[in-house]
Amino acid sequence: MVTREQWHSLLARQLKRHGEAHDSIPPGLMPLLRAVDEAYRQADDDRLLLERSLELTSQELGQRNQQLKTDLARRKLAEENLRKSEAQFRTIAEASPMGVVMTGMAGECLYSNRAYHHMSGLGFDEVLGLGWLTTIHPEDRKRVATIWQEAVAQGQPCQHTYRFLRRDHTVVWVTMKAAAVKTEGTLTGFVAIVDDITDKKRLQEELAAKLKDLQVLNNVMMGREERILELKTQVKMLEERAPHHTQENGPAVRQD
Repeated sequence: MVTREQWHSLLARQLKRHGEAHDSIPPGLMPLLRAVDEAYRQADDDRLLLERSLELTSQELGQRNQQLKTDLARRKLAEENLRKSEAQFRTIAEASPMGVVMTGMAGECLYSNRAYHHMSGLGFDEVLGLGWLTTIHPEDRKRVATIWQEAVAQGQPCQHTYRFLRRDHTVVWVTMKAAAVKTEGTLTGFVAIVDDITDKKRLQEELAAKLKDLQVLNNVMMGREERILELKTQVKMLEERAPHHTQENGPAVRQD
């Protein structure tokens, strides 16, 4: 590409040759030469402006590209940390003797561990979504669903006791404690811990039955004590009356 300086040098040489040959420049040529010179000058200015714009654009693209690379690296690191955290959580959850359930914001089950499957009698896929409600005892299901829906709507923790009725018709008593999971103040789901309290419930029922039997026995004993006290009172009254009866009838006659 011929620059303006190169054009001027070439034009000057041509004019010099033309002047030497003809001793003068045609009058009509000067305006044309000035117009051409102005056009080249303007073209050079536009070229410099375009080069400057391209340079700035390249710098901005470079900066944005670097920022994008940084953001992608951070995101990749965050995703990797999240995968590690999820793997650690699942390892801990699977080793837990208590049931562990993770849900989404709407309360739908996303994950459950083996202990929960053993308690409920359901498999992993059966628990997903709202499937976990199907194994709750029919007498408890409506109450549990209402409590759960209120907790989800308010984003608040909840706790309640209910029964599982498994396919083999065995009943399992459990206590469920659920807490809301929030990220930077935004609700992202819930984590619930489910504890099998069947043995504890059985002991409570047995203890209640023993206490009832003890109360019955106590009532019987109290009745007996009252009867004994009543008999003692009657004997005492008879003893008090006995001397007066002997004096009135005189001394007893001994017969040989």
